[in-house]
Amino acid sequence: MDKSTTRGQLRSLLHLGYSVRNREETMDFLCEKLQAKSWKTQRADAPYIGSVNGVKGAIAELAFIEYGDEYPMIELLAFENPPSHTIREYKPGEPSYFQIGFRAADIMACYDDMTRKGIVPLGPPARIDYGYGKGRMAFLMKDSLNMYVQVVQAEQYEQGALGVVNQDHTVMSVANLDEAIPVFRDLLECDVSVENVADSEYLASYCAKPVERVAICKSRLEDYTVELWETGATGGVEELHINLPGSVHLCYLCEGIDDLYERFTAAGMRFVNEPVTVTKGVNAGSKAIFFQTPGYLWVELLCRKDKL
Repeated sequence: MDKSTTRGQLRSLLHLGYSVRNREETMDFLCEKLQAKSWKTQRADAPYIGSVNGVKGAIAELAFIEYGDEYPMIELLAFENPPSHTIREYKPGEPSYFQIGFRAADIMACYDDMTRKGIVPLGPPARIDYGYGKGRMAFLMKDSLNMYVQVVQAEQYEQGALGVVNQDHTVMSVANLDEAIPVFRDLLECDVSVENVADSEYLASYCAKPVERVAICKSRLEDYTVELWETGATGGVEELHINLPGSVHLCYLCEGIDDLYERFTAAGMRFVNEPVTVTKGVNAGSKAIFFQTPGYLWVELLCRKDKL
């Protein structure tokens, strides 16, 4: 079947969404210290903002950050007057943990550069001993607002190169891989492989709790990988709503959003609303929806107005 004429199709991973307490501080970390190629900001105050994420009257300050045309953007959302809740740090290996991965042309030069800029890595570069990054050197760091970033050595080495060259992957923790894998394999167009990492010295060196299994989800839509870490925890997974700092989501560009809504609903996904029309900004006239997977992972679908 000609995929270009098929309705109800995902086309690409558009952005990684991250709800933050302070947009400017997080932008300083991602844009200045990690040397983003471009970024733009926007105030989202139209009624559809509340409709699409299920929070009536929601207003958010947005930022869209790019490291290269071939990789998904990073979207920061700082909501005004979010509901009162305790903002906690989700440490590596814990339920609800999230990290963004980047590549560096010279991992040691990048490590030294981050240290000079006041970013304190959790440890020196070490060799990854599992998954698709096996054999590459990497280090983990976080900003002052507890956003975790892993930097791995790029395939092409460039001695003395500072900063990062582009994105690499995303890590999301889940309590049960057997629930999450069908979503990524059957709905989100990923080839999935599972690896037992209970004996991984690399993960054990910085994870607060043991990670038992990892699912490597390689997108069939573009060159991007999502790692799902199984924590084995029976509790502690928090149902963070989109407007709460610490909440994350994946946004996919799609065609035929009404068809996808029906298919994903039949597959057991929990949608906030039916597809909502965007009324303001560059996506005016498009439609968008949010849904939750088993394990409380958030996913957004966005359909341009000429692909409805």
